[in-house]
Amino acid sequence: MSPPDANFIAVRARKAATENSGKTVKAKKPGRVENLKPFLPGTSGNPAGRPKTAALSAACREKLGELVPGDPHGRTYAQCIADCLGELAIGGNISAAQELADRAERKPRRDRGTLPRG
Repeated sequence: MSPPDANFIAVRARKAATENSGKTVKAKKPGRVENLKPFLPGTSGNPAGRPKTAALSAACREKLGELVPGDPHGRTYAQCIADCLGELAIGGNISAAQELADRAERKPRRDRGTLPRG
């Protein structure tokens, strides 16, 4: 019988090094589904919940409620915007008319495109 060649010995050594003897514990890998643990009953992953309004939304609401400086009618910014939308709608702007109707009826629109000027 001839002695084994060097390539055969190297392949056998690699195979022996990669085989699992069963004595080691398999390490958990982060990000795997089997590592997920459900929340306990009665608890939430987000106890504070979604914020009611964002800071920008609050600032916009505040600004819309302010009086427009120098307005002879004493209107708020929201009233001026509604008046401008009304004038555009009367002039034939369908987008302005749709925006007014949606705001008045509280129906959200899926596509919030920009209104054309003029």
